[in-house]
Amino acid sequence: MAVRELEYDETGERISFVPEDDIEGGRLFVMFDRLKHDDYEGAFLVAQSLLALEPHHRDALQCRDMCIRELQRLYIARVGNLDRVPQLAVEPERVAHYVSDEKARHLLEHVDGIKPLGAIIERSELPPVEALGLLTGLYLRHVVEFEDE
Repeated sequence: MAVRELEYDETGERISFVPEDDIEGGRLFVMFDRLKHDDYEGAFLVAQSLLALEPHHRDALQCRDMCIRELQRLYIARVGNLDRVPQLAVEPERVAHYVSDEKARHLLEHVDGIKPLGAIIERSELPPVEALGLLTGLYLRHVVEFEDE
């Protein structure tokens, strides 16, 4: 199967349409293209989809691991170290107004102004990079803040 060129939407954002079972042609191309553009989140998602079809795919495993390291590095650069203690920056009854994601709301149940980020991530029952990413997003949206700010 010929590799399709990437297509772009009206904002110039890269989009791609890859048949679900096209591992070597489309998905691998998209995964490497996302890496080439430092889109670690996108490359991670494509690697995960490849691994769902082929759990021992060497390139997808390497890409997933590299993306996890890079995403963790980026998230920690934004929030600081995992010893920092987050607290709610909004009234508890207003959380639903700011946060629609169920996983993020679950994480917020652990934000008590006492537990550090590392402990919250451990207790979250989510993959660590996902929990850290969600907490970073909550911080950037000013739903949580840190006591040392």
